[in-house]
Amino acid sequence: MKPPAKISSANLYDRLSLILLTGFVCIVLITLPDFGMSWDEPARWQGGQQKLLYYHALFSGEDPSVFVQTPDRYPGLFDLSVALLNEATGLGLFLSGHILSSVFGILGIIAVWRIAHLMGGPRAGFWALLLIVLFPRYYGHLFFNPKDIPFAAAWAWATYGLIRIFPSLPLPSYKKSIGLGVLIGLCISIRFAGVFLIGVSAIVALIALGLQIRDGTIPKGKRGISLIRLVSRGLTLCLASLLTMLPFWPYAQQFPVEALLGAAEATAHYDWNGLVLYCGEYVPAKNLPWHYLPVWLAITTPLTHWALLILGLILALFALAKRRIMNIRSGRTLLLILIILAPPTAATLKGSTIYDGLRHFLFLLPLIAVLCGLTFDQLLRRLSRFGKRVNFALSVILIATTIPIIVSLIRLHPYQYTYFNSFIGGLKGAEGKFETDYWALSHRENILKIRESIPPSETNGLRVYSRYLPSNLLLFGDPNWQIVSNPNKADLIFITYRIPSSQRYSGEEVLSIGRDGVPFSSAIMPIRPGKEEIGND
Repeated sequence: MKPPAKISSANLYDRLSLILLTGFVCIVLITLPDFGMSWDEPARWQGGQQKLLYYHALFSGEDPSVFVQTPDRYPGLFDLSVALLNEATGLGLFLSGHILSSVFGILGIIAVWRIAHLMGGPRAGFWALLLIVLFPRYYGHLFFNPKDIPFAAAWAWATYGLIRIFPSLPLPSYKKSIGLGVLIGLCISIRFAGVFLIGVSAIVALIALGLQIRDGTIPKGKRGISLIRLVSRGLTLCLASLLTMLPFWPYAQQFPVEALLGAAEATAHYDWNGLVLYCGEYVPAKNLPWHYLPVWLAITTPLTHWALLILGLILALFALAKRRIMNIRSGRTLLLILIILAPPTAATLKGSTIYDGLRHFLFLLPLIAVLCGLTFDQLLRRLSRFGKRVNFALSVILIATTIPIIVSLIRLHPYQYTYFNSFIGGLKGAEGKFETDYWALSHRENILKIRESIPPSETNGLRVYSRYLPSNLLLFGDPNWQIVSNPNKADLIFITYRIPSSQRYSGEEVLSIGRDGVPFSSAIMPIRPGKEEIGND
């Protein structure tokens, strides 16, 4: 009788990755119904419906241009997909959007695994997969975010494409150029900021060409033709990106120049100047200091990830100092770091409008998880000479450091995106200093619990008011409630603590939703007219 075959280390980590990914998908399926509706979802539904009407008109022989008269700065791969799923299944826009957001989020997680697997092997892939699954800000947004999660997933896959063709730079085949162009085009089809990857690709290709010229790999007589070939591949990539993007952006089909220029301007300087809670003060978004983004990254990234990220950057600096840039492993790592650091640096230098914490840079988190996984794998490689026990002990230590993260994810559910690390004292330490439930997800739970607590006999004609999120009342409120537009006429007012003016309503707090003793939203029974006016602004 043959003894059972031993499982190789590579196969073991691939199996562990598959188990982890399967378990995570099960968690997503089980908990998906728990999440509320974010601010932007109704607007994205409207955009998707408009794009769907455009195609209905186009394919029925009518004039589709009537559906693109208003400037549309948003390519609509995700929005149109939600509209199509809703039309095909009748699930409703809310559930359709959350299903697709979760699908994109899982695709982003798979991309993390594939990038780390490509760069460091199965073990690096497993650790990167674990670290992105336990990245609270990514995990929390995965279920509902209609912009940033789809973009993060597309950005991760485009990064995978760029890292994959790295060894063939500066002159990849046209097939590879088209493939990368399609991936970048899908990224642009969600958010126009994806064009940044075209610039990164061009810079990296030019650096590779320059290094080959310096090293004599390209003879003097062929330098000109090599540059022409590089430009032709770049144009091929751009054309592939454009053709991939256009079907999802009807406005760009009708007004290409205006659409591209308008989207570029909106990406660089978004026209929003609402108040943002930062370091205990409400600051207009356009006046936020340069350190807004670094501080948010510092206080919302788990300490385990921070330790590995810092170590990874140090190791990359050593590789750069030793001029290993064209070594495939080191070169790919430096490229990954460039893709992580370049966008926030460019946004800071240009003074771009940034708000809602890390939201607009959520696409960096999957790549940070990749770098962390690669770093831990490299650490294990360097210490392997001390024996397997040392590697096993380090692995156990890393897993142990993730236990507090898991506890926080469970405790904060379904508001995992409000996670803060121990630098600031967790969510409680951030109260009154930084925004917590800035998406106002808790409104849904608030409304549903109020519905459960009110006897049916008192439901008819109950006048309810929500200044900023009336769509929540329409979707989740009792059909017998009467939604009013004046708080002075309301029997019940739903408020969010993100907006300062929402906190001035006086009355009895009937219900408050929050976590760790931090309120996110409340339901207030106002003082009746004749006692005190609420004030309508």
